[in-house]
Amino acid sequence: MKKEFKISNVEIKELLGAPDLDLPKYSTQIINLANQNAQATRPRIVGRFQEAILKRVANILGKPYRLANPDEEA
Repeated sequence: MKKEFKISNVEIKELLGAPDLDLPKYSTQIINLANQNAQATRPRIVGRFQEAILKRVANILGKPYRLANPDEEA
């Protein structure tokens, strides 16, 4: 039987101790342009970042982290 749990973005933010950001009005447009130029939203890059977040959350929760698909290990 496969055990699965879900964690919300709010819970992840609390567990990581991420501060609330109060950014200037047009910050999101600048960040989006920078991401587009850096090609930071490509699936292989986003996947690595997501994996890093999941490893950190698992570490905080004291649970082992395993890839969903072990064949995808980088």
